[in-house]
Amino acid sequence: MGASHSLDQTVGIRNRRRPRRRNLAIAISATFSASRLLLPEGDATAAERPTPENPALALLKQETNATTEALSRTQAALNGGKFEYALNSLPAIEAPGSGAGDSDLLSPYVGYLKAEALTGLGRHDEALALLTPSLAAKGCRDGWEDPVYALREALRAELTAKKDPKEAATILRALLPTAPRLLQAIDWLKKARANDEARQVEVLLLTSLPETKEAKKVAEQLGEGALKQALGTEAQRLARIRALLAAHENERANQEANQLLEETKARPTVCELQYISGKALRKLRQYTASIKALKKARVVCASVSPDIQARATLLEINVRAIRGQERPIEQLIAAFTKQQPRHSYLDDALVFLAEVKAARGKHAQAETIYRQVLNEYPFGDQALMAAWRLAFAAIKKNDPGTARPFLEKIAKSDAAPTMEGSRARYWLARLLEKEAPEVSASYFRETVLDLSFYSWLALAHTARKRPDLSKSLQRELLERLDPKGALHIELPSAIVRSNAERLGFKLFAAGRPDIAEAAMRQLDCPGLSPKEALALAFSLDAIDAHASAQAILRARSSTMLKSISPETLPVWYAAYSRPYFPLVEKAAKAEEIEPLLFLALVREESTFDPEIVSWAGAVGLGQLMPATAVGAFSSVFRGRLDPSRLTDPELNLRLGARVLADGLRTFEGVEALGLGAYNAGASAVRRWLGPKPVRFERWVEEVSVKQTRRYIKRVTETWGIYRLLYDKDEPFIALPAVIPASGKGKR
Repeated sequence: MGASHSLDQTVGIRNRRRPRRRNLAIAISATFSASRLLLPEGDATAAERPTPENPALALLKQETNATTEALSRTQAALNGGKFEYALNSLPAIEAPGSGAGDSDLLSPYVGYLKAEALTGLGRHDEALALLTPSLAAKGCRDGWEDPVYALREALRAELTAKKDPKEAATILRALLPTAPRLLQAIDWLKKARANDEARQVEVLLLTSLPETKEAKKVAEQLGEGALKQALGTEAQRLARIRALLAAHENERANQEANQLLEETKARPTVCELQYISGKALRKLRQYTASIKALKKARVVCASVSPDIQARATLLEINVRAIRGQERPIEQLIAAFTKQQPRHSYLDDALVFLAEVKAARGKHAQAETIYRQVLNEYPFGDQALMAAWRLAFAAIKKNDPGTARPFLEKIAKSDAAPTMEGSRARYWLARLLEKEAPEVSASYFRETVLDLSFYSWLALAHTARKRPDLSKSLQRELLERLDPKGALHIELPSAIVRSNAERLGFKLFAAGRPDIAEAAMRQLDCPGLSPKEALALAFSLDAIDAHASAQAILRARSSTMLKSISPETLPVWYAAYSRPYFPLVEKAAKAEEIEPLLFLALVREESTFDPEIVSWAGAVGLGQLMPATAVGAFSSVFRGRLDPSRLTDPELNLRLGARVLADGLRTFEGVEALGLGAYNAGASAVRRWLGPKPVRFERWVEEVSVKQTRRYIKRVTETWGIYRLLYDKDEPFIALPAVIPASGKGKR
């Protein structure tokens, strides 16, 4: 995405509100005991396995009362312009006994609503008197602000502006500097004729948030000449260009970089600008122009910035690798090694060269380079990749003796991510099947318990070749889903009894999910224990803040998502919750695709954020590119799509299901190929099929686009986990044994 969303995106009483959605992931019909989740006692087979409910829903229910219902009615009245009705409904909320502990907790928010109603009635002085500055709650992370305090201060600024616009701007600037706030502050300062201060805020907006519509509006109003004049110094123009690049505004970043290059002779500035231009052009896929800019950067930076020179060199090598330019890469690496012989980028550069050689059929030379990476950079970030490439090359030559030491190195490494470690264990199991079947079975077991893509590959392979082992492994996994008694999820009081948590629940029940989520995110601190992080994730899911819940758990996945067991079950169910599932299921059934496969795709595409927009412009739950969505809409509805509707969950899912179904139909139902088509397009998948059939376990490792290769594995992994957790009748996915040239997978 571009700029991160902040609450109160506009100013004052008309702040942007996320539409209220009911929690579609789970119903409030579970059996709860205080803050514990109880599951039925007794053994659970696949056919009768219970699915836990979200325990935080019980807490939400407790915080939903007459007070929150009255607040919801008040908010609806304000939204509808019924200010007198809203004002008259507020005393009941403030009355003693209206809700246990509600008055103190909700007092700042109720005061804000009352001031909003008075403002709507034109009683501005009375409204302003209610908004005397209060103490804001403090967050434990930079960039968080008390959402209710921010609402009050924004409205106070709006009311103050009627008499003292300069003071109003001061109030607004004390809050987080969002683009709408900065734009409003500029307007007020200009009205106060505080032109110097207005220009300072203008520069802040243009240099820190240049990708926002507000900054673009200011830049457009100024025009090219006045924009340069407004920014003033070379340093400020460079800061703006850096921010444009970071926000993926690549065309604009390149344009302004070239404009400044024509005007400056300062070598450090020229060095950085040429690098920025080269990087922007790389992202725009203008590779020839990118190489030209990066070559200039290398030359200029040599005397002023070895760091940028190194980055420019590696990026140029990357671009030349895309173009398959073997000889220039060799020359660049030779020069780089001479200039900075132990630089940490050298192993990355060598891997790029090895990949180019392999793509050109020079496999022996590629293997020599991978061995060089392992020998010279054994602790570098490419060492495990080099080990895998050497292992896989030996596997393809049917040389298990050479492959095994490399695989063992990866399997034993603490630095190996789960997917890479699991891959090594899978192939060790495969190579040892005949020579040491018991050792092989042990590796298969470890692989299955990883719950990675290779777990499902291992189960599929053993089902075909060693059915007794496969049944044993399946049985063990299912037993790990059985809590063998009542499963208790303790929600720590530090979270569930905190004012931030309770306020979040009440604000959600009162119809303000936007500020409810912001209130709860106050608790997302670095020192959270695993139980506290889990409780917070459950709570965020309960108020439909699914993307935030996912973010909390993903940030801690290495410590929290360990091998599945009755003790870790709650974490797995929280990490693999099912937001929007009724809509997912409806869309999937309309296209005759499996709902849990489509749900897995949505989870990996968007982490269930319906409003997310990627740097490339993909929108919504299914991360649809507008052009793709237009085609899907025409196919489904025989009409023209309004692209602004792509953030609507139901529509986005319906179109995403059509795109996935098209890929599956094109490749005769083979899920891996359908997923590849969703990510990279059907034409790319056709290029990867080749003239002869190939085993799926090998084909998936040779998809030439790294992003798509990882995407197929990630979505398949998640699909397998969803099946295991939620499909009591068919808990294990089936993967193809062979990908033939036709694209039809033999199961």
